[in-house]
Order: sequence, then C-alpha cells, then structure tokens
Amino acid sequence: MGFKPNVRRNIKIEKNLFEQIQCAFHSPPSLSNQLVGIRNIYHGSFGKRTAILPSIKNNGAISLESQLELGHAIELERLSSIYAYRTQAIKIELGNNSHAFPDFLILNNLKQYELHEVKECLNSLSDEQIEKFNQIKEYLNRLDIEYKLFDHRHIPTQRQRQRLLAMYQSIRTHQLSNERIELAKEIPFPKCMPLEHLYSYFENYDYSYEDLNYLVFYKHIGRNNIKEINILEKI
Repeated sequence: MGFKPNVRRNIKIEKNLFEQIQCAFHSPPSLSNQLVGIRNIYHGSFGKRTAILPSIKNNGAISLESQLELGHAIELERLSSIYAYRTQAIKIELGNNSHAFPDFLILNNLKQYELHEVKECLNSLSDEQIEKFNQIKEYLNRLDIEYKLFDHRHIPTQRQRQRLLAMYQSIRTHQLSNERIELAKEIPFPKCMPLEHLYSYFENYDYSYEDLNYLVFYKHIGRNNIKEINILEKI
C-alpha cells in the first residue's frame, strides 16, 4: 500500500480557511497521540521515506511526508519564534478543480499564521508549479497569511538531522532555568570548536551533556557556528 494523496475520509473540510486553521490547531490527537492532518500519509510503504516526529512543541506526534519535511520540522522545533505547527492540515481551493495542501501550517510567536512548502530544489520547479505557487501566494496575501517556500538549502542535511535528533531525544524531559541559560550565553564561546569538544569545554562551567544539548538545540548558543548541526555551516 503506497502513499495516497487524498483527503482523509470522514473528515469534514470547512470552506473557510480560518475555520480550517482553527480545526487544525484544536483537534485532539489520535489514540496513538498523532496530530493527523486532512491528507493521508501512509507510513512504512516500500520506497517511501516518511517520518514521525514526537513533537515537544506540539505535545503530539507530527506525521511527515519526506526526510526534507523532517528536517524542516526539526528546525521549527528549534526556533523560539514558532509557537506551534501542523502538517497537511489545510486544503486551498484554487478553482478549475485545482487545489493545494501546503506542507506546514505555522502559528508564530506573534500569533500570526504562516504556510510553508518544502521542495527538493526551488531552482528546478516547472512553470506549472511556479504558477500554482504564485496563485497560492496571491490568495494568502489577501488573507494576510505569509507563504514561504523552502528547499534543501534551508534544511539540515541528513547527517545534521541525525545529530539534531540525538540531541532532541536526550532533552525530551530536560529543562534549564532562564538564569542558567543567560549565564551560558555569557560564557566566551570559541568559534569553530567541534561539537564533541564543546561538551568537555562546558563541563568546566558546570553544564552537563544534557544541558549543552538543550542550549545548542534551542539555539541559545552557537546559533550559526557549529558546522555539525547548523544549516549555514553544511559539511
């Protein structure tokens, strides 16, 4: 059984986009604690690289259609500017029997909505795809909803994703006080130091392995200069 890009049965889709958004963010998770969208994603199918991310931010598991989407979801987890998000949660009618299911619905910390689309390479989009994305953007602009396109250049590589997921797993029940976070920011941070060396470096300041993972994953320190995990320092 492969991935079927159809609307989930027995789910009523509101015509008003803002009603869809409210349903997406207020619908309870499934019995398996998955936050299910209105479009099916079948996991475990041959040849598919789908993923499920147990999201701390959303208090439920997020279903993802590809490894690129997984990388984007990891970045959304890391960003303090993102309050919550859902996947495959909105259906946009474009006319002429055409519609779109944007990959990510975002609620940011300013209580504004965004829709994100993730593609392998934006430079290789067909004219038909570009026209469709422009249609969506024009429609959303009228509703004051920002529409953003991302590709592999904006997303952690597979190796970086693996590192970040290992960090994420280690901090699922870990917290740091604001005081400890602010103290860590004052520590002179050596640029270009490999991640492995940072653990022993921060031990000198009484920060544990989990503490450092928390600080780095949530970008309190080392935001753009740890090449093993950060997008701007791909390896």
